Amino acid sequence: MRPRGMDAPDMNDGRPYPPKEISDEALAFVVRLNSGAAKKADRDAFTQWRSQSAEHEAAALEAETLWGEASNLHRDPETGAVRPGRRRKDPSRRAVLGGLAGLGVAGAALWGSGALRGWGADFLTGTGETREVALPDGSQARLNA
Repeated sequence: MRPRGMDAPDMNDGRPYPPKEISDEALAFVVRLNSGAAKKADRDAFTQWRSQSAEHEAAALEAETLWGEASNLHRDPETGAVRPGRRRKDPSRRAVLGGLAGLGVAGAALWGSGALRGWGADFLTGTGETREVALPDGSQARLNA
């Protein structure tokens, strides 16, 4: 959307923009409806307001479009500039703790299954197996599990 000019017949899908006063009313409704404190009476009032005329409906559509587009903007904390796209958020403490708990459960399951049993061993025997191993100093070791 382009800004309105006093004498410029800027077009919104082939129609002139609604008057500024009506657009401002529409924006006030949209902000109130998206504030989290809106009641059914507020939604009903907006529905009734927008049905008053084609200009009211156009202003309501314009305000809803602006609200939707503004939700995809963020302020860059370093420069203060407004940028398109959502701001990247650091993971929450809950997400980090959940990930650590998941890793702990997976580690316990691997340990319990015996999948990690041979990682630190130079020699390994299976369950019920006995094995003689010659050590570097010439001595013998008998392994059984």
